[in-house]
Amino acid sequence: MLINCPECEHKCSDKAFSCPSCGYPFRQNINTAAKRSNRKKRLPNGFGQISEIKGQNLRKRFRAMVTVGKDGNGRPIVRTLKPIAYFETYNEAYEALLEYNKDPYYIAKSMTMQELFDKWSTRHFNSGVSDGTKRKYKMAWDYCHSLYDMQVGEIRARHIRSCIEDAYAIRFGERKPASEYIKKDIKIVLGQMLDFALENELVKRNYVKDLKISIKPVVDNEHIPFEEAELDILWDNLDLIPDIDMLLIQTYMGWRPRELLNIKLENVDLVHKTITGGMKTQAGKNRVVPIHHKILPFVEKYVAEAHKYNRHTLFTEMEYYQYSNRFAEIVESLGLNPKHRPHDCRVTFVTLAKKYNVDEYAIKRMVGHAISDITEQVYTHRDLDWFISEIEKIK
Repeated sequence: MLINCPECEHKCSDKAFSCPSCGYPFRQNINTAAKRSNRKKRLPNGFGQISEIKGQNLRKRFRAMVTVGKDGNGRPIVRTLKPIAYFETYNEAYEALLEYNKDPYYIAKSMTMQELFDKWSTRHFNSGVSDGTKRKYKMAWDYCHSLYDMQVGEIRARHIRSCIEDAYAIRFGERKPASEYIKKDIKIVLGQMLDFALENELVKRNYVKDLKISIKPVVDNEHIPFEEAELDILWDNLDLIPDIDMLLIQTYMGWRPRELLNIKLENVDLVHKTITGGMKTQAGKNRVVPIHHKILPFVEKYVAEAHKYNRHTLFTEMEYYQYSNRFAEIVESLGLNPKHRPHDCRVTFVTLAKKYNVDEYAIKRMVGHAISDITEQVYTHRDLDWFISEIEKIK
């Protein structure tokens, strides 16, 4: 077939690479356009991944993966695109990922509960939730093994009931049943996850809201201070059992367990022998507590360790449940009262302070309790030496 050259208008074959009269290139333009149309398009961040499966004789060798969340290090968690993941060309896979990201859920009807948790938590945890709530919800999910691999659309009330009633986690190599506190958190997490699934048309109803399940009311047991004989046992085994010194630091300074675990290295003043810390209430935050001489060597040891390992906290990073488990192990190994809990160290501090006639206002300020007396709260100034002399009354 003859065509007119766009440059000189002479007749030439449409299969020619260039015009024989003026040299105008034909095929080069065609090839360039073809190359441009086959150029790989770059995926936006968070849209997923496309990989080419090489070394196999596959007709559809381009695999599409979707991003369903991020791991603890901020790296993307990817899953195979469903229901179709393999395509003949890169651009076909690209178009499929674009379509998926317009509505990520229409194509993900078979996502697992673990994938749902990853998606829900990514959105929920970025909505201003406190770090404490994030830790609590992640811990609750740790107890939901039975649901991890189940497809969201298959979840029914019986599965949720069984998960909550039989919830457990593996701690220090042992199976640890969920407490009533944790069961309550599990129900909250599953309820919010299924609300999220309902919003995105993955399920037709939230079975958690319909479920009638008995969770015992959470009632704090009475705190029991350590008896002096038990304190003697702690001191006698100081060099034999690790972490006893943490219990003693808490006992001789009155910290709440979480306050103890969150002490920042920068707030330990070995020159003036004080630690600044605290949480929970206005009176409890940023309070200065003298370091009793009996525990000063322990604090110095932990400060040296923190500098050595470039740690920002006085103690190795530890969650409350880890400290609680370690506390229980120490109590059990020494044959102490099995009803003791980590908060009992703080109760022991107050009990000892009252026994040795420490000033009532000094006790309140050191443990972070509110002072209602206006004269003491507003008009009375207490210097550090006074607090040191008061805390050193404790034997």
